[in-house]
Amino acid sequence: MGTISEVNNVFAYDGSIASLYAGGLVSASLLNFGSGPQSGTFEDNNGQLSAEDGGSATFTFDGGAAQTIEYLGSGSVSTITLLGIPLDERPVAMFSIDGQIYMYAPDGLPLLSGVSISFNIDANAAYDLPGAPDGIVHGLDSGETMGVGYSDVQGDQITEGEDTILGFGGDDSIDGGGGNDRIEGGIGDDLIQGGSGDDTLIGGAGTDTLIGDDGADVFVADGTADFILDFDATKGIGDGDSSNNDLVDLSDFYNDITLADWNEANPDQQYDNALQWLRADQEDDGILQNAGGLRIKAGGDPVSGDLLNAENTLVLCFVTGTRITTNKGLVDVEELRPGDKVLTMDHGYQPIRWIGKRKLSAHALHRNEKFRPVRIPAGSIGAGLPESDLYLTRQHRILVRSKVAERMFCHREVLVPARKLKLMGTAETYAAPCGLKYWHILFDQHEIIYANGMPAESLHTGPESLKAVPPETVEELRSLFPKLFSADGPAVLCRPDVRGKRGRHMIRRIEKNEKPVLEEL
Repeated sequence: MGTISEVNNVFAYDGSIASLYAGGLVSASLLNFGSGPQSGTFEDNNGQLSAEDGGSATFTFDGGAAQTIEYLGSGSVSTITLLGIPLDERPVAMFSIDGQIYMYAPDGLPLLSGVSISFNIDANAAYDLPGAPDGIVHGLDSGETMGVGYSDVQGDQITEGEDTILGFGGDDSIDGGGGNDRIEGGIGDDLIQGGSGDDTLIGGAGTDTLIGDDGADVFVADGTADFILDFDATKGIGDGDSSNNDLVDLSDFYNDITLADWNEANPDQQYDNALQWLRADQEDDGILQNAGGLRIKAGGDPVSGDLLNAENTLVLCFVTGTRITTNKGLVDVEELRPGDKVLTMDHGYQPIRWIGKRKLSAHALHRNEKFRPVRIPAGSIGAGLPESDLYLTRQHRILVRSKVAERMFCHREVLVPARKLKLMGTAETYAAPCGLKYWHILFDQHEIIYANGMPAESLHTGPESLKAVPPETVEELRSLFPKLFSADGPAVLCRPDVRGKRGRHMIRRIEKNEKPVLEEL
């Protein structure tokens, strides 16, 4: 947002640009009064006109449209008497619009008692426009040191409270002090310190150094080779809430689309999901190549790649992107279509009859904890499974293969809802701060399939399973597959379903005996 300055006393000048800088005498008749001095509005990036504006400043005559100006410099204009004596010097700023030169004379023009005037204009001299404080501290087009107590040309000041600071041009050094500040460096290689409070730091163009200091700070990655020097990758992590930890949003650089491009271009270096790729890029040399060379450090050293997660980078690796084992190898669940053949535990490769999805926003997940996914960490259930973190609905059942189950239920293999694994610390509820999509796969019968290598159920048309499916989708399934909903129907489960106290007791016994959830055959 630019700085607005409403002004009067704008005059047209019919002389040449060269006459402004010559320092000699020009005829007063070159001042074109027309209908008198005009009024209008300057809009500039920081309230200061300068040669570095580069066409960013505009002027709007009252009743007209905004027009880009070329700044010509500032200085003074004086009347030259018949005796050649300068008289009544007044400050002016010169600019042109489409070749017509104008002067802004805040104090009006000097008394024109003579026949000549003289300009003393410096093309490199900036001009501070008038304007009331607007609550935003604007730096200049040159490098500055901006700390607590710094005031801009409108009178806005950096305080120990909550500030919005725009550095603009040059290599600035900016310190926000206390409070929850928003600081943007602009052009140049800037040093930005947030100070205490929960700050948002934006480097802008150039190679910038960002230091959040205390608080839960947000660092904005802009695709340049910035340095983040004090990224806390542990404090506040694990509760699914990105507002209480340091955060750098890398989702524009590491996502499903950019990952697909990477995997296509690098057949010998493939990744299953965007977060895995991000972590590998960080772990390699501490330079995030796909984010323009961004460096994320803490205590002088690069942050470990395995400390980067969806909570502090917003790079997702769940639900969409889950790898399903098919007759064509591992396929992302969102790429599957009806008719594709998926490997099942009991019946080999079986064709998909129907596949659907449900999209839930971060707001919906925040309002209803029951919608939030359960995260099963890589390698947590035994036999190195799942091969990467797996995210399922709370009620989505997974296969438990255990002698404990056999002793309790006379079946070595049973199904339990994913949320039961939280009892033994091998799973957790995840808040999914960016929302998610759940995918549902239906076969001719209930099946065990392999998601990220881990055995889990396909969609079952029983009442608990269908709670995760929108009502309109249930009706679609009912019309497509009426037998699945008939009195005889559905849905015989492919393994015994263990719920309630019995399920909790089994999981706790497995944990007590220090056995894996999925024992080897």
